[in-house]
Amino acid sequence: MLNVVLVAVDSSELSLQVVNTLSLLNLNDDCRIVLLNVMPNHDESGDKPLDIPQAEEEFEEFHETQEWLDELAEELPFENVDLEIVQGDISEEVIRYANIHKADLIVIGSRGLTGVARVIMGSVSSQVVGDAPCSVFVVKGPKI
Repeated sequence: MLNVVLVAVDSSELSLQVVNTLSLLNLNDDCRIVLLNVMPNHDESGDKPLDIPQAEEEFEEFHETQEWLDELAEELPFENVDLEIVQGDISEEVIRYANIHKADLIVIGSRGLTGVARVIMGSVSSQVVGDAPCSVFVVKGPKI
C-alpha cells in the first residue's frame, strides 16, 4: 500500500500528464500526495549571500509557481496534498524530499531526450531512478 507519493512537477504540459497519471495508480483516498516543484538556481556559482533579499523576479516566479500548484492541488481527488517549492538541483532535491517525506513512490516525467541532448543536458529522471530511496514511476513525454 502506498502511503506517500512524491510527484515532481514544473509548469510544463508534461507535468499535467504526470499528475493525471495518479488516477491510473488506484491510490487510496488517504494517500498523502506531495507536489514538489524545484526551481533551478539562478546563480549557478553559489556565491550569492544568503542574507541579501532575493530579486523581485525570483519572488514573482515563486508566487506564480505557488498559485499554479494551488490550482493543481485543488483538482486532485485526494484530501491530503502537500505543496513544496524549493530551489536547487532538480534530481538532488527530488531525492532529498523523497527521503524527508519517507515517500513510497516518486512520480516524475521524462522529456524524452535522446542522443547528444541527453548527454549534454543529462537526464533528471534517470538520475532519480538510480538514486531514489523508493520506487520511481516515470511518465514518458514525447521524444525530443
